[in-house]
Amino acid sequence: MMLLFARRMLAQRSEVNPVLRPNPSVSWEAEAVFNGCPVRKDGKICLLYRALSSFETVDGVTLRLSRIGLAESEDGVEFYGRRVFIYPEHRWEWFGCEDPRVTELDGKYYVFYTALSQWPPTPDGIKVAVAVSRDLRRVEEKHLVTPFNAKAMALFPERINGSLWAVLTVHTDKPPARICLASFEDESELWSEDYWRKWYSEFDKHSLPLQRRPQDHIEVGAPPIETPYGWLLIYSYIRDYFSPQKRLFGIEAVLLDLRNPARIIARTDSPILTPGEYYERIGMVPNVVFPSGALLEDDTIYLYYGAADTTCCLAYINLPLLVWTMREKPVKLVRPQGNPIITPVRSHYWEAKATFNPAAIYLGGKVHIIYRAQSEDNTSVLGYATSEDGVKITYRSPEPIYVPRAPFEKKAAPGLGSGCEDPRMVLIGDKIYMTYTAYDGLNARVALTSISVDDFLAGRWDKWSYPVIISPYDVFDKNSCIFPEKYMDSFIVVHRMGDCIDYELRENLDFTGKPLKHHSWIFPRKGMWDSRKVGIGPPPIKIREGWLLFYHGVSEEGVYRVGVLLLDPENPLRVIARSEEPLMEPEEWYERWGQVPNVVFPCGAVLIEDTIFLYYGGADTVVGVATISVRDVLRHLGVEPAPEWVTLEGFIPGAPLTLPSVMMSLDGRSFRVEEAYRAVLDRRKREFEKFIFERLRLPRDASSSKIIEAVKSIMLRLEEELGKVFQGDLYSVDGVKRFVDSVLSYFPHGETFALKTEVAQQILKDNPPINLPSKFGCNLIEEIPCEYCDILALASFSEGREYDNRIWRWLESNAKPDHFEQVSIKPIVVEHELLPMVLELREGTAISRLTGRVIVSTLKAGVGGEFPRLRAFIRIAKHIVELERFGEMWKSFVGKRKFGVSVANSIREHWGVEALSAHSIFENKNHRIFVERLKKTVEKLKEEGHTSLAEAIENMIACYHLASTLPDGTFLPCSAWTWTLHSYRGGKGTPPAFIAYVERDWATRDLLDEIFRRAGISEEELDKTVTELIRRGKEPENIVKQFFE
Repeated sequence: MMLLFARRMLAQRSEVNPVLRPNPSVSWEAEAVFNGCPVRKDGKICLLYRALSSFETVDGVTLRLSRIGLAESEDGVEFYGRRVFIYPEHRWEWFGCEDPRVTELDGKYYVFYTALSQWPPTPDGIKVAVAVSRDLRRVEEKHLVTPFNAKAMALFPERINGSLWAVLTVHTDKPPARICLASFEDESELWSEDYWRKWYSEFDKHSLPLQRRPQDHIEVGAPPIETPYGWLLIYSYIRDYFSPQKRLFGIEAVLLDLRNPARIIARTDSPILTPGEYYERIGMVPNVVFPSGALLEDDTIYLYYGAADTTCCLAYINLPLLVWTMREKPVKLVRPQGNPIITPVRSHYWEAKATFNPAAIYLGGKVHIIYRAQSEDNTSVLGYATSEDGVKITYRSPEPIYVPRAPFEKKAAPGLGSGCEDPRMVLIGDKIYMTYTAYDGLNARVALTSISVDDFLAGRWDKWSYPVIISPYDVFDKNSCIFPEKYMDSFIVVHRMGDCIDYELRENLDFTGKPLKHHSWIFPRKGMWDSRKVGIGPPPIKIREGWLLFYHGVSEEGVYRVGVLLLDPENPLRVIARSEEPLMEPEEWYERWGQVPNVVFPCGAVLIEDTIFLYYGGADTVVGVATISVRDVLRHLGVEPAPEWVTLEGFIPGAPLTLPSVMMSLDGRSFRVEEAYRAVLDRRKREFEKFIFERLRLPRDASSSKIIEAVKSIMLRLEEELGKVFQGDLYSVDGVKRFVDSVLSYFPHGETFALKTEVAQQILKDNPPINLPSKFGCNLIEEIPCEYCDILALASFSEGREYDNRIWRWLESNAKPDHFEQVSIKPIVVEHELLPMVLELREGTAISRLTGRVIVSTLKAGVGGEFPRLRAFIRIAKHIVELERFGEMWKSFVGKRKFGVSVANSIREHWGVEALSAHSIFENKNHRIFVERLKKTVEKLKEEGHTSLAEAIENMIACYHLASTLPDGTFLPCSAWTWTLHSYRGGKGTPPAFIAYVERDWATRDLLDEIFRRAGISEEELDKTVTELIRRGKEPENIVKQFFE
């Protein structure tokens, strides 16, 4: 769970769809492969799917026979190894095995499928069967399950209250169908005819009430998924099933209680997905999307579905957003008292019949409204009104302020409607540009005029520029506006030629001889409230999160409703979010009755502080206004408001922190991040003072130099005491080995998850190091007297960065979970002359982590600084921690998609200076674990009588994370890591702030823990998020910003 969930589209199709296509060269799956159901097995994803053959003959009947195929994948997208898994063997499945749904439970894989016993198929010959396998290599047993017509059965993946549970669809071919639940005491009841006949006698009692209308059809889709919110059941909902011309396949979802699946917690009210892409509209059965299986990975549902009964496809569903849309009370625009705010005036001939579809702009502290006014002879002109508060009209012009002037907006013949319709205004520079529909009774076109702000505010209405037509003359074109800001040095002009919203990019607003072109942009959505037609409302409103573009949508019943789009602030043509449900629909009498009933049609909107005032036409007769806060619009879209970022000074000089100024807890409480920062800053100051004045017993008035001297003395004493216990000459191989053995004997350590020897051998074969053999006086790597994992670990130091890049590419393409195993951590000591890079850089590299090796070099004369033993001790111990943690992380990647890419991302070393990066936080956790283990080291040293060294290490532990700016302005880091690094590099005196990574990152992690604590999120959740960002290759980025993407 993230602190804030960012808006992603509720369902996004995979860019590589279809993920499985028919193979014309293989007869058993030549015609179609569809309705795939995935299951995890040994770190892979197995997809069971329905395969339709080319024509073959069965018992004298020529047909395309269905079998169940199986394919494997590392990432759930690219599949290989396709083979037949279930095929007709018994009379009850003689004419086909269809639509598998697989569940792993108690060490077995239960594959339920549709069995056909008759041809042509009849309801009584369509039943549920099951195949049971322990390894998905062979089927161990098969059973006919239902003695009645049924399909689409799936087992829940966990026992519930000790019982097996299943979901199935009864009477799929004897409508009305019912989605039902069944529970079993043991496995044998799954195929017990006695059980099912008793159950069937009262199956209505076991049904879930999911069908909204009798003319619709429902069927179980994917096997239930366990989520923190409940059991998620994704199913097929087919509207107007019995009317082929109106039939609409949709995918919906219901959330069931984890302990009692018969209790519905929440459900969708409209489709998550309907046919749209060509592969869903064209195929064996056109216009079909049918859910058949799903996997949950983190907060994303990987939904597999059949497209046009021809291919297997994949879509990604944002789980928190899906649950939110099912549970959240709908957000609606609020109509104030006093609506409608503008109505026809019988005494004004020009607005006697109707006043509607208003534009609006906020200037000079008031709202200026230009509305369409219609006379009894159906001539449209534009009227004008103002409001001080956005609701109450304070001035209304007795005369129209804009009338038809050009031939294209005057009546082409007596008795026709005509005029200037549906204006929209936008401020660009010091001009107001107004688009409107110019209508001569025969053709509707988009016209453009403009006026200066000064003339507008002064009411000099004769200053409107002469209108120009900007749309093609021979095409009906309406609903146009201009974005107030340029994108890619061009204006975005929005319009509508057909049933969808179009756009065009124009370098300037000179349309002479260059009418708008047709670039379809926003489409109607089948089965939803905006299924027939969509058109823009007012010009977009810019907010921190992007552009809000309100639009009207027309349903199949002809009802006009209002929704909103959130457009990307950097690329307004990219839709970030769209209304799943309308923000407004006709409810009041003045919206339901009028010239055109059941219409709310917005053309104007203004933003005053945090409130949007939306001005609309009601039933093509009156003007109304409705309001909504920006926060509520975002909530309606499932988008958390973008934060206002603040830059804090940070915990060490020159390392500022960029954070949101305000954050929200999970229970809806807001808190200021700076307060959390100050709390951590104060706490660290107290810890520093307690260490200096109480533990080290310096006087309160101690000078800066005395404090620095006292901290340095801790390092010097440690260096001395280490030499007494951790013996060994650091300048010889044997001496270093003795030292390493001492470290391992006192510092707690375990195993890691690293490459197997044979895999290291394969990597070396595919990527032979050029320089390393000669270092050992050999010609070939096989001649090097080391294990293959040792050779691979050393190769990084002999070959350089390009070699590392080759290894990363190999991992991305080839690495699999079974390439790794639990191994003991092994140190390798090398002579510095053999591999100088080990000494010059560090004791470990990313490749050494892969192999579970700690590489340690002898020291060169004159190298090592004042604390060579302390540095060697810290680095060896800390690398041990690193190896264990990387192993744990790689283990967590098993079963997730793109294992090899994830491993490569995790060790690619995305170094950066961002204190709030996932890399910095992960690295700091290594230091924290190192410090905790030092406490165990201290205990063992004391047990063996090494009290002096134990006390020296205790002092190091106490100040390892501390730092402070002293009274004279000197910055003092206290970490032994920082002091030894500074000295090793030849530094003298106090280490500078820019190398104090341990102190910086420790304080930063303290701050994040404090923020998460106030937000109601655990430390474990933060660590989980860090791991996920590293897996995705996003470790250099500010982790807090990730919560808002």
